[in-house]
Amino acid sequence: MCSFLNFLWESRLGIRDQLKGCLRKAGRFDFQYILSVARFGLCGTVLWAQPVTLSPQDAVERKAVLERIFSPQASQQAWGAYLAANYQQRDFIPQIAELLKSTNVNVRLVAMDALIRLQANVPEEILQRVEVDGFDPILILLSRDVNGHAAYLMSLLDRPLPDLDWIATNSLLTSAPPKGFAGRLLKEWNLKLEILVQDSGAGIGGSYGSGCGDVADIAAAGFPPVVRYTLVTDARPGDTMMVGGVHPVYYRNRDLGSCGRTIERDQYRLDYLMSLEQVSRDDPEFELPRMPAFKWVDEARLRSDAAGYLSDVRAVLTRIKDRLMERGVLSADESALGPKVEVHLLDVRQNQSVFLPIIDWPF
Repeated sequence: MCSFLNFLWESRLGIRDQLKGCLRKAGRFDFQYILSVARFGLCGTVLWAQPVTLSPQDAVERKAVLERIFSPQASQQAWGAYLAANYQQRDFIPQIAELLKSTNVNVRLVAMDALIRLQANVPEEILQRVEVDGFDPILILLSRDVNGHAAYLMSLLDRPLPDLDWIATNSLLTSAPPKGFAGRLLKEWNLKLEILVQDSGAGIGGSYGSGCGDVADIAAAGFPPVVRYTLVTDARPGDTMMVGGVHPVYYRNRDLGSCGRTIERDQYRLDYLMSLEQVSRDDPEFELPRMPAFKWVDEARLRSDAAGYLSDVRAVLTRIKDRLMERGVLSADESALGPKVEVHLLDVRQNQSVFLPIIDWPF
C-alpha cells in the first residue's frame, strides 16, 4: 500500500493535492475509498496501469466532478453526478450508480438522470433498490441491454404495473424475446368474442381521447435540477425513442399530469404475438374475424351461424400458434396454454319476447 500511495504522490499528472483534499474533506482513509478516488483521477483509466495526458479542458472537468462526487454532502454528490453527465465523463458511471443507494431522494433522482444521459448499463441489484422512485427511469436503463436483463423484465410482468410501464416492458421483451415470453402472452390473453343478434342491420362504434399537461420539477435548495422521466406512447418533438416495434415507447424528462386513458391489454397481447410472428397485423391469414351480426330466426339457426363464426376464429388461432412455433418462440406445450376464450351474445332485437338460448360454447 505504501508504494501505491508513493506512486500517486509522485505522479506527474497533478492529482496529489486533489487526492489529498478529497481524503481530508471526506475524513476517510480506508484503502477501498483511496482506490475509488484514484480510479477517478485525471488520467481517465487506472492511474498505475497507463498514465494518459489529458487536454486542459478534460482535466478541469474531471477535477470539478471529482471534488464533488466524493463529498460527504448530499447536495455536492448530486452536483458531481450532474456535472459528470453534462461533461459526458463516463468513467464516473460506477460511482454515480453507487449514489442510487443514497437515502436522499434528490441524490437518487439526479444520479438516475445522469446515468440515463450517460447511457449507462447499471446492475439490476442496484436498480431494484430504487424501484420505490418509479419504474420509468429503470426501464429506460434496462433498455440498453434487453437480453442481459430479460429475466428481470419478465419478473416485472408479475407486478401490477401501470399501463405505460406494462407496454414498455412488453415492447422491450418483444424486441428480444426470451424463452417463455410468447407462451406467457398466449396464456394471459383473454379473447372476448361477441355475437350480435338482431332483427335488422345495425352499426356500432366509439372513440375516446386523452390529454396530459407537463409538470416541471423544482430543484431542492442547493441541488442541481431534479429531473423525472416519463414514458409515453404519443411522441412529441424532443422525445427520445426507448424501443420501437408494434407499440413504440418514448421518454421525456418531464412529469406528465394524470391521464385518464386506459388501454385494452388483450389487444396489445395480440399485437405483440403478431410482432413475434413477424407478420403484418393486416395479413388476412392472421386476422381474427370481426364481430358478426346474425339475424334471429330461431335457436337452431343461431347455433349454426355461431358455429361457423367460431370455426373461423379457431382456424386463425391455430395459424397464429403454428407460426409462433415455426419461429421458435413458442413450444408445443405452451401453445395449449391459451388464449382463454369467452363468447357473449348481444341481444339488440326490438322484439325480445323469445329469450336467446344459454349456450355452452366449447373452445
